Amino acid sequence: MRYLALLLLSGVLLAQKPLSVTGTVENVATGEPVAKVNLSLRGNNPNPAPTVLWATSDAEGKFSFADVPAGSYVVMVEKAGFLRIPLSSKESKAPMTTFTVRPGATLDKMTFYLQPHAVIIGRVVDEEGEPVERATVQVVVPRNGQLAPQQGMTTNDLGEFRIAGLMPGKYYLVAQRQSMGAPSGKLGYLATFYPSSSEFTGATPIELKSGQTSTPTQIMLRRGSVFKVSGRVVGAWPRGQNSSVSLLARRTPGTGQATTFRWGGSQSALKPDGSFEIPGASPGDYHLVLISFGNGRVAELGRMPIAVAQADLEDITLQVQPPLKVQGKVRVDGEGEAQVEGMSISLYPSEAGMGMAMGQVSAAGAFELNDVSRLAYQVNFRAPANTYVKKIVVGDKEVTAAGLDFSNGATEMEIVLGTKPAKLTGSVKRVSENQAPGRVILLPEGMAFPERLFMSLPGVMPIAPVDQEGSFTFSGLPPGKFRLLAVEDIQFDGPKSKETIEKLEAKMTKVEIAEGATGTAALVQLSRKELAEFGLDLGQ
Repeated sequence: MRYLALLLLSGVLLAQKPLSVTGTVENVATGEPVAKVNLSLRGNNPNPAPTVLWATSDAEGKFSFADVPAGSYVVMVEKAGFLRIPLSSKESKAPMTTFTVRPGATLDKMTFYLQPHAVIIGRVVDEEGEPVERATVQVVVPRNGQLAPQQGMTTNDLGEFRIAGLMPGKYYLVAQRQSMGAPSGKLGYLATFYPSSSEFTGATPIELKSGQTSTPTQIMLRRGSVFKVSGRVVGAWPRGQNSSVSLLARRTPGTGQATTFRWGGSQSALKPDGSFEIPGASPGDYHLVLISFGNGRVAELGRMPIAVAQADLEDITLQVQPPLKVQGKVRVDGEGEAQVEGMSISLYPSEAGMGMAMGQVSAAGAFELNDVSRLAYQVNFRAPANTYVKKIVVGDKEVTAAGLDFSNGATEMEIVLGTKPAKLTGSVKRVSENQAPGRVILLPEGMAFPERLFMSLPGVMPIAPVDQEGSFTFSGLPPGKFRLLAVEDIQFDGPKSKETIEKLEAKMTKVEIAEGATGTAALVQLSRKELAEFGLDLGQ
């Protein structure tokens, strides 16, 4: 009996013995080993605190991680001149997402492929060719109807800029120098796209290869009609804090898509009498927003939509709307118990704004969200293990993840959890081994593709990584009907036509899962090449 007990104990210890991960770091462009690379492995499961391990490559590019617990990991690298995330393979342009260390399966011949970063250099000048100092230059790409910023910097005294850390791909440059005070003659510098256009339609893209430094570019700033936005704030605001009124580009509620490519970026400090004056506003659609900074917190105290067209906007009255204090409750509805203490709840404005609110759940299931503006929000949280989100109630209205609307002044919120979550596992087949493992997109039945993927289901990330063996998992799902799409890359500019959407919809796999059940699905990956044939720009 003692022998049997010792044998069983040794088997358990062997199964739990930490593993090692070793391999080499290689320059994907040259095939040469890369020395002195700082590597980190971070566990992909946040509960409990994720495991973080460190290593450094030697002169031959070799590295070794010892005592690696079994699990899923994300790898990051630090080396001057290279991107921070390695590629999934030598042939693929897609970054590595995760890899899995399985019990008893030591990984001893891994290769992390480092990609040299691309760089854009140039200068900003005025209409007479003189350098413009302190102009903001931003690298942007079109994404889902808006310009998504990548990198940026301010020009030096020679008007020069150097923007590094870029992946190979196609980029646009936009520069702007804020007017100092009221512009003379109502002419001011406009946001200008390379080489010299105040409209995005006149912008010329810059295409970069891996490790390439662009030929010197020159952006000639355009002057045009700019206008003054002035008025007064009405109501009580915190006088002891820094308060300002800003112009934010208006976005479509629920999707975050900008309705204009023009940049505002202008603001005015609030004077003691509540008056404000914003000079140099370019024509466009904006939200006029009152923001207060103090005690390490940022609160939005009021907003109103405005349109800057062909004249100054004067005598505007912006009403103060004190932020809300929302009392919340997480309730478990079902058999068994769930550990809700420490659960983090976050609210993000569905439109542009700074009114983010965060709170933590107590052992009794209560939470409090301060500085909640009277806006529409999206909610972000991770449901406890072995639970799923049954419903969310704001005030007396049941809502969806994209529809938490506090504009009516609601101050109560309830999250109801079920104790029989569904689970979805599956496999992804790649047509070519050169394709990256990619990711799987999960959408509930009835949601348009690709409606904003961020938290399309409460408490569930809508994107799952595919491991090196082609497996993926979604957990904590509510019962219902879903659609799945496996893609090599998801960084695209969104469908531009009904035809493209229909093509993507036709490629999706439908599944239905009952409460507490585990569903399975076998998917075929859409490669970057196929997505490009659909008209989706995968330049990044």
